[in-house]
Amino acid sequence: MKRNYASHRNSNFPGLLKTVFELLHVMPLNLGEATAADLRDLFTTSGDFSLFTAQHPDVRILPDQPGAATN
Repeated sequence: MKRNYASHRNSNFPGLLKTVFELLHVMPLNLGEATAADLRDLFTTSGDFSLFTAQHPDVRILPDQPGAATN
């Protein structure tokens, strides 16, 4: 997957199926899958194995979460 990338294609379940079917070289099952936008633009040709850094959630956005600071 590409880091820091936002796709501007309509991503939905038929698009996911179309992408998987194309990776497996399988024909689409119906017209909806055949005409769906594939999600190929989300992938790269080489892997990115750098580590992710965990970030704490902002409690101002979701104050009802367990462990959230209360005033």
